[in-house]
Amino acid sequence: MIKAIFFDIDGTLLNSQQKMLESTTKALKKLRQKGIICGIATGRGKAQIPATIDQKLFDVFVTYNGQLVFTPRTNIYQRIFPKSVVEHLASYADRHGREALFGTENSFSGSGFMKKGQGRKIPTVFHYIPKSFASFIVRKGTKWLSKSKKYHRYEKMNLLEKDIFQCVMISSLSETEALRKEFPECDVTRSSTYTIDIIPKGGSKLVGIQKALEFFELELSQTMVFGDSWNDLEMIESAGIGIAMGNGNSEVHKVAKDITTSNDHNGIYEALLKHKIIEKEE
Repeated sequence: MIKAIFFDIDGTLLNSQQKMLESTTKALKKLRQKGIICGIATGRGKAQIPATIDQKLFDVFVTYNGQLVFTPRTNIYQRIFPKSVVEHLASYADRHGREALFGTENSFSGSGFMKKGQGRKIPTVFHYIPKSFASFIVRKGTKWLSKSKKYHRYEKMNLLEKDIFQCVMISSLSETEALRKEFPECDVTRSSTYTIDIIPKGGSKLVGIQKALEFFELELSQTMVFGDSWNDLEMIESAGIGIAMGNGNSEVHKVAKDITTSNDHNGIYEALLKHKIIEKEE
């Protein structure tokens, strides 16, 4: 029996206009009426949860790809980078001219351009751009920035004085393996074709969900999860019922127990009806 459900944000809870569908809101209200724990599982930080999401509909938040887990009342789990790793990340970003963000408990420090990308306009624009072209823009942009002298100096941001949970860098898909080798002390994942998420070794959304389940005294077999991208793979493969959104990538589709319709076509609501978690209104 499903007693907890976790939802990714981008490409899952939010549609291509960066809003929650009316059917999704309706489904969440039905779940809460049934006493089912509703959670968010995202690569975003606490302060980056969009205003278009009604946080009152959720009991628990797994953020920074599992590195910071909390309820509206208390922190459940947190894991930060060692200072030496933060130093390595900042040095790399400076040497290679990389736009980067460093996530603390309540904020993201770093690239102003990437902060804008956390809002509604840029993700909406990228939805209408072919992924191959987006990757081309990222590759060319990072090469140009690496040669530019006008660049953020992350090593001067006093990052070592802060607790850092995650680093996000602009990076094309083709660089993923190279960055894994560059940062063996970290785990590298991504939720898009143009940015990469770097977190402490051994971290993931799945680990964060497990910490949340311990808090609520539930088992992984009692959970359902929804996601669409690479950083959702582990949780989708391991949950009691792992649902891939129709707009998700092929790797997510391969490991999911079921594939629903897209985030623009009532995907969450339809899956909950299909698996008889909620009932359709007459």
